[in-house]
Amino acid sequence: MARLVALLILSASAARAHGTLPGGGGFYSGALHPLVASEHFLLLLAAGLALGRDGYRRPFWALALGLIAGLWAGPAGASVVLLVLVLGIGAVLALQFRLPEGPHALTLLAVGLAVGLDTDVPQANPAIAALGVCVAAFVITLNAFALGRALDGSRAALVLRVAGAWIFAAALMVLALSLRGQA
Repeated sequence: MARLVALLILSASAARAHGTLPGGGGFYSGALHPLVASEHFLLLLAAGLALGRDGYRRPFWALALGLIAGLWAGPAGASVVLLVLVLGIGAVLALQFRLPEGPHALTLLAVGLAVGLDTDVPQANPAIAALGVCVAAFVITLNAFALGRALDGSRAALVLRVAGAWIFAAALMVLALSLRGQA
C-alpha cells in the first residue's frame, strides 16, 4: 500500500487551480476565483482566522488597498509568494503567536497584493471581474474573522492551532507541487 501511495505522489502533475469558468464572465468569474484557487482560499482563510483571534478590525483597509493595487498592476504570477504567506500565517496560528495591529495590517496588505497579482481577470469587463474578486475575498476573510472571534477559550485555542497546522500542511503540499511543476 505504501508503494502505491508513493507511486501516486511521484506521478502527480502540477496543481492548477487557475482555470476560467466557461460562460461565467464578469462578476461571477471574479467572485469564484478566490473560492476555487486553493492557495487564495487558504491565504484568505488563514489571514481572517489570525485577525479574528487577535481581535483587530481596523487592518481590513489594508486588504482592500492590497487587492486594488494587485488587481490594478495585473497578473504577475505571485503564487509562490502567496504560498509562503500562507505558510507563515499558518505557522503563526499553529504556534499561537500573537501579533500587534501593525504587523496584521502589513500582512493583510501583502495578502491583498499577492491575491491581486496572482489573479488573471478576464478581458471582458475587467472592472466587474475585479469587483467580484474583492467581494469574494472580503466574504472569505470576514467569515474567517468571525470564526476566529467566536472561538474563545482553551478548546478554541486548540481548534485554531489545529487549523493553523492543517493550513500550513496544505500550503506546503501545494507549494511542493507547484515547484515540482516548474522544475
